[in-house]
Amino acid sequence: MTILLFSIERYIAICHPMLFLKLRNVRAQLPAFLVIAWLIAIAAASPYGINHRADFMLKSWPFTDDGVPVAQSKVCMVAIFFDPSLAQSFYVLIHVSFVIFFAIPLLVILVVYALIAIKVSASVTEERKNEEQGYRITILLAAVVTSFFCCYLPFQLQRLLFFYLKNDSQLLTAINQQMYFISGFLFYFAPIVNPFLYNAVSKRFRQAFKEVLIGSISVNYASKKRSHPTT
Repeated sequence: MTILLFSIERYIAICHPMLFLKLRNVRAQLPAFLVIAWLIAIAAASPYGINHRADFMLKSWPFTDDGVPVAQSKVCMVAIFFDPSLAQSFYVLIHVSFVIFFAIPLLVILVVYALIAIKVSASVTEERKNEEQGYRITILLAAVVTSFFCCYLPFQLQRLLFFYLKNDSQLLTAINQQMYFISGFLFYFAPIVNPFLYNAVSKRFRQAFKEVLIGSISVNYASKKRSHPTT
């Protein structure tokens, strides 16, 4: 949702600059919109957290009847594995999540960037400096959006594939297992990519990063110096 908000903001700024100026007061509230977006995301993700539980894959040691579970087999899994009656609820939840938080944002962002590309390519009257700045910001956001969807698409597909696998299809089961690990890696890799993209494209980001880094080093140095006074 954060990327969606930034994409819409870029669209208004480039394609409707007069409206962008009129919305100056609204733009000042952007941090509040981001907080709201995060709260919506947390609320939407809460059903998944509630319906996950930790349990033992192996309830007892192999070839024994003592009922002592294998400690190393305890994992966090979707509750559907323990309660099959939740299958229909998860079917609806995952499909609605895919449409609302992936398919629709993807469609909106693609349309928005298509309109931005048309506007930028047709514009020949703007100042060169403003054009270059607009190009850099647009390229940055396009790269962030591309990395986001490339990283999260396997995750969404793997969840959907779970409901359409046939138990007797070993090939699809093997594909789903491999996608589980790949999508899991990309899921956590996505937040790592953005700082590198910002650093590569945005001069202001590089400067801000240096200031934060230097400030952090200075604070740590001063703290150590106070804790070890010289005589």
